Amino acid sequence: MSERWISVSADIFRLFPGYVRGVVVARGVANGPSSPELLEELRAAEASLRAGLDLEHLAAHPRIHSWREAYRAIGVKPAEHRSSIEALARRVLRGDSLPSISALVDAGSIVSLRHLVPAGGHALDVSSG
Repeated sequence: MSERWISVSADIFRLFPGYVRGVVVARGVANGPSSPELLEELRAAEASLRAGLDLEHLAAHPRIHSWREAYRAIGVKPAEHRSSIEALARRVLRGDSLPSISALVDAGSIVSLRHLVPAGGHALDVSSG
């Protein structure tokens, strides 16, 4: 597999000088269905978010508000086009349980819910562009 790199346009850093993006590359990871223990962690992350936050105050949370401000700065209405983390949190705060997709996706959802940050994964061996 050839090396692939993730890049962020310099325009993003000009518009949002405080923007930080973390990248972790894991090799030899086998993805598959989530274990019962991982599903318990996902449900616990949902419950924790519901216990600590409600829909009425979600948009004012600093980690959601910053995404809303960034969207406004580029001319996008955040109430019409929500950031991925806001959409995920809203879904959970409405009482929906997230579907289990796979172990790696579910792990990303747990991180996202626990820290209210977008977290995702990409299989580099099958990604292009």
